[in-house]
Amino acid sequence: MPLDEDELVEAEDFSSSSGEDDISILSSPSQENLLDRSESIFARIKSLPFVKKLNFDKEVDKKGNAEKSYSVFTDKWALATTNLYASIGFVYTMLDEILPLWAVLDFSQGGPSFSTTQIGIALGLNGISNIIIVLFIYPALAARLGAVKTFWVGGVVFIPLIILLPFTGLLGEYPYVLWPTLMVMFFWRSMAAQMQFSSVMALISNSVDYEHLGAANGVGMYPLIKLHRSIL
Repeated sequence: MPLDEDELVEAEDFSSSSGEDDISILSSPSQENLLDRSESIFARIKSLPFVKKLNFDKEVDKKGNAEKSYSVFTDKWALATTNLYASIGFVYTMLDEILPLWAVLDFSQGGPSFSTTQIGIALGLNGISNIIIVLFIYPALAARLGAVKTFWVGGVVFIPLIILLPFTGLLGEYPYVLWPTLMVMFFWRSMAAQMQFSSVMALISNSVDYEHLGAANGVGMYPLIKLHRSIL
């Protein structure tokens, strides 16, 4: 139902009067005094000697400038952990590349004289042992020892494996002894690899802030590890 002209005039008068009342409330002397008092209190707090020593503004500026100028290539901990990851990848890449070449050698040359099918079965056993270790063994070890100690234990375990693995070729004429021995050796290899790789990835994650985690992983996985593998 449309309003009459008198009703429209009354509505306009009411809205204008209510708006003036709101403005007067917002700009009342009591609120202005409260704002002035709060500013004066804040100024007094900032003028205290021990507050001046804290120097909040400069610390914030330094932190902001540091975040803007941060680079993984200038962070010593990020570089140490990513180079460690690349070095471990280089070592295990050498082992994985040499194993098939060693497996096809004849008995007289110190190898088990495997066929391509037997090499595939042996590498498949390696994959199965990896799954078991990642799901059940490594989490318990890492929770008990921590990432650093687990990494060092994996390195110590890996040394005798490298020494003993070539001698398993002497068992090539005794397949019933050779295959159980190879299963133990591949489980041993997977154990050492997972203890080192999983631990070093945890170290990389802890060496940088969350926003720089992608850059650290990218540096370790691509430029550095590809540089190491190019030597092969």
